Amino acid sequence: GLEAQVTALDAATGKTVRTYAGTKNTECILVDNGTVYAVTNPAPTKLEPFIPDRTGTWNDTKRLGKVRGWDEKPRTIRAFDAKSGAERWRYVGKITPMSMSLGPQKAYFHNGGRIVALDRATGKKLWESEPVSRRKYISRAFGPNLIVYKDTILFTGGDRKLRGVDAITGKILWT
Repeated sequence: GLEAQVTALDAATGKTVRTYAGTKNTECILVDNGTVYAVTNPAPTKLEPFIPDRTGTWNDTKRLGKVRGWDEKPRTIRAFDAKSGAERWRYVGKITPMSMSLGPQKAYFHNGGRIVALDRATGKKLWESEPVSRRKYISRAFGPNLIVYKDTILFTGGDRKLRGVDAITGKILWT
């Protein structure tokens, strides 16, 4: 569950192989090339129980989107060795929900105002882009799109604008 640690399972048996320390309340998990990346919330939002209004799914979606959005508080990215479970590094800062993506040497995410690049080996911040716009309110039913393709990042923050960003320098290429 959301409040449990991230757990690696044996695919054949379903048995626990290992858990990753400090990953309670993980909101995003990426696994690539022997590394597990977990975006954790140190102070998870406690939500009131959901009671549907029974008039339709879209009414519930609209209502929840207005009351259960991103709180814009800091999150922690933790990188772990997938086999040993040892933590390699951590980064603390604002991380827009569902915005983390991986390139060959860098991890990228949106921090609510800019795209940020971290070195995948060390977690060191390499650059921040110029400001990129996004929708004002980010509900739990929405996340910005950040896609890495070769040396370009494609980003849209839900404001009907698509941007190309240089994945090496962070410079905005086009809007």
